[in-house]
Amino acid sequence: MFSPSYRVAAEQFCETAMNRGFEVTRHLLPGHLGSEGENLSIDVATKGSGDQLILLSGVHGTEGFAGSACQIECMKRFDFDGLRIVMIHAVNPYGFSYSTRVNENRVDLNRNFSRVYPPEHNALYSQLHADFVRFAGAGIATPPDRAIIDRWFDKWEGRLGSEGLAGVIFGGQYRYDDGLYFGGRERQPSVKLLDRIIDEHRIGGATRALTIDFHTGLGPSGHGELLYSGARGAASHGPAELWLGETVTCTDTLENLSQMTSTTNVAMFGRADFAEQVGFAALEYGTVPVRDVVAALCGDMWLRNNPAVGGDKAAAVRMQTRNAFYVQTPAWESAVLTRAVQLVERASGSMRG
Repeated sequence: MFSPSYRVAAEQFCETAMNRGFEVTRHLLPGHLGSEGENLSIDVATKGSGDQLILLSGVHGTEGFAGSACQIECMKRFDFDGLRIVMIHAVNPYGFSYSTRVNENRVDLNRNFSRVYPPEHNALYSQLHADFVRFAGAGIATPPDRAIIDRWFDKWEGRLGSEGLAGVIFGGQYRYDDGLYFGGRERQPSVKLLDRIIDEHRIGGATRALTIDFHTGLGPSGHGELLYSGARGAASHGPAELWLGETVTCTDTLENLSQMTSTTNVAMFGRADFAEQVGFAALEYGTVPVRDVVAALCGDMWLRNNPAVGGDKAAAVRMQTRNAFYVQTPAWESAVLTRAVQLVERASGSMRG
């Protein structure tokens, strides 16, 4: 199920969907081609009628390797009778193709769903950023050295504590496009395209709608934790727990690092008016230790900040980023697919019941 590239993943997704009786529509992302010269698109596969089960992949570019595989596996496994199933593949096709988490404008799309710009600034991040650009900013000749990253991490962890530092970094920021977790200064093309997709394909508006959004990069390797960005008791939190049959951890509880990530696309797929009953959860699969993830993100942003870099140096950075969000071992891949199948089977059964 796991594909070696965005191009192959998109082809396999569309082919599987058509073979399984889905209606497939390609929505091109204008103005950009992929790393292999391919067209970039958000692909949508729909099937059936009734209450809606929506599966999203690739909001964070290179995390699409796992999300795409989960979508393809679920299409092959289940008929989804009695439901309307919606698969939205590669929300960030540019990042997927170029093995980066961000999009063509260096924006973290998962922090780009606000209806008001600019959102409140993450003031503490400004202090970290001044250090960050000294080793990963524009004009720095080589990728950031791991020892430098560890010293940076140690310094700020000492000042803010591990939870405080994680909250500052993973909470996102809206001021520095050359920094980590930049949420943009305006809504991005993929997010605008997603709005049009929702309208064109009549997504939402059902009696019940549940969205599962696939992510990777935080938590124990191979473990898939259900997360909700917001407070327990929010409109789309309780139904998600009911239909998924287990606890959906709210990110504001700050119980561990994997729970501190922001999943702001809940503002689109989990808002109260999306359906009469709406549920939303992000399924976050752990990959490598958090410092390895942060080191990969630092290298990724160094490459974004130095676009003239190419050849083996750029390829090495892209591979480091890919490896931080996609563990290419049979055991990890099996755990990812098994967890996805378990949850989708449970959710589809609950929503039909």
